[in-house]
Amino acid sequence: MKNIYSLLPDSASVSENGDFIISRFTIKELAEKYGTPLYIYDAVTVQRNIQILRNCLSRYYPGDSTITYAAKAYFSYPFAQHIAKMGIGVDIVSENELLFALKAGISPHKIHLHGNNKTDSELDGAIQSNIHAIVLDNFDDLNRLTHLSTRNYSVPVWIRINPEIDVNTHPYRQTGHALSKFGFTISDGQAENAIRELLSNPKFQLRGIHTHIGSQIFDPHTYSEAIHKMLAVAKKSQWLPVEVCPGGGWGVPYHLEEIDLDTGIEHWIKEISKTIQEEYQDTSFIPHLFLEPGRWIVARAGIAVYRVGGIKSLPNGEKLLAIDGGMGDNIRPSLYQAKYEALLAENPLGKPVTRYKVVGRYCESGDTLLEEIDLPEVQAGNHLIIPVAGAYHLSMASNYNLVPRPAVLWIENGEVTVLQKRENLWDSWWC
Repeated sequence: MKNIYSLLPDSASVSENGDFIISRFTIKELAEKYGTPLYIYDAVTVQRNIQILRNCLSRYYPGDSTITYAAKAYFSYPFAQHIAKMGIGVDIVSENELLFALKAGISPHKIHLHGNNKTDSELDGAIQSNIHAIVLDNFDDLNRLTHLSTRNYSVPVWIRINPEIDVNTHPYRQTGHALSKFGFTISDGQAENAIRELLSNPKFQLRGIHTHIGSQIFDPHTYSEAIHKMLAVAKKSQWLPVEVCPGGGWGVPYHLEEIDLDTGIEHWIKEISKTIQEEYQDTSFIPHLFLEPGRWIVARAGIAVYRVGGIKSLPNGEKLLAIDGGMGDNIRPSLYQAKYEALLAENPLGKPVTRYKVVGRYCESGDTLLEEIDLPEVQAGNHLIIPVAGAYHLSMASNYNLVPRPAVLWIENGEVTVLQKRENLWDSWWC
């Protein structure tokens, strides 16, 4: 039976009094103390998800493997400290993400720098920090890194291959099709030429091959196709990578209709492992496998909590429910037409009796969080809980209308710590 509670963090429950609880804290008490909008991360969910990944890799992949968290899903300095304690790596795309990761104690040997338009400062920072690999995306990357590298040893790099395949996801989340801005394409010879140039250039140590085909993907066979294509061009270039990374992007369900799509992370890792072993079956070694999940690790671990403001009836009978957040903290519904579920904190087990359209506070007609949701009767001042809010909300947040970005909490072992204070624009560069 489809149940919204399968979308919630592992520590979520409803008390005998009908209060919605994360760990031992009620949503109402957290909202009262820290204000709304409020984002809450459950440590137990993050830790269990990482352990599930490790167990699957141990079961299906016979070689060495490394999990690197995709920082773009959500990152802050305190959050990076938690990632460091969990012993996984991180893939980054900016200088500040690199600085946060290093300061938090993440080993530089577990850091990879991505991006299609890296700055000289980012490239130089990666070189000086001795990170595991810089992922080269294009010939400009390659040429600028050649000029920047003045050390007497080779810079470790990966090459990002565009496998030129379409995947079943939103067009904005597709990153491996022929016209994508990411990676060296295969059909026009770019990828092969780049590999040969890297192999012949003493300034580079070409360790690995990388691809990323998109996100919110539920078909493991698309990863198999991508791996076959990028390793085919490597072999054509007389090179066999010792490190292989098929990226991340495995999907998570956000609403009840998507629950059946979630075939489980096990299927993803099993398919990737089988494909790489097939590709290397005639060799004397198996490559080091790197995976870059971000959304899958943190999405379900996070919830968003909003305070209900006005409730308006429209001439067509539709009821608008306005909350104190919206596209400023969660752009996904406006950008990707993403769908969500919702719970009423004051009555989480109540029978749905009214259909609402949930809209945000921002001055845009497109600021709609849920087109429709059936809930118990809602009153102004109630609190709305949005599950699966841990990825690509706050990392894409803005100050539209000069609204401050929300506070973010981390709950672990019955204690609350603040990952991000509620933003005070008077103490920021706006002033």
